[in-house]
Amino acid sequence: MTFALAAFASLAFAAWLYLRPNRALTRLGGALSRKRTSLFLVEPQRLVFLSDLPSSGDASCAGVVLGAGALIASYYTSDPARDRPWLLGMFLRSDVRIARVPLDALSALAAARADAGGSPEGLKSVRDR
Repeated sequence: MTFALAAFASLAFAAWLYLRPNRALTRLGGALSRKRTSLFLVEPQRLVFLSDLPSSGDASCAGVVLGAGALIASYYTSDPARDRPWLLGMFLRSDVRIARVPLDALSALAAARADAGGSPEGLKSVRDR
């Protein structure tokens, strides 16, 4: 599992692989689960889910940097337009992508999510904002 960390204005962010427990057979994750590259707020005792980056199938995060007022994440993913399970995604083409998230929007999302408890269910993603 890969992850990357970045800090901004006393906040720490992580880009990390997230296995979504959204179906009975995949409740605990695994090869049939939906895998995403996601952004989290790092707090001393927990990770607070912020948003998924456009990703599906076989996906992971290679790194993040802060620059030009944004968090910039590089990651690979299967076609995000198709919501395929991880097992299938491992045999399909993957592409390297770059996501740019403005730090002011990320900080505002972090403040709202930390107050709401950090659960990913029912949230809008970065691409929906």
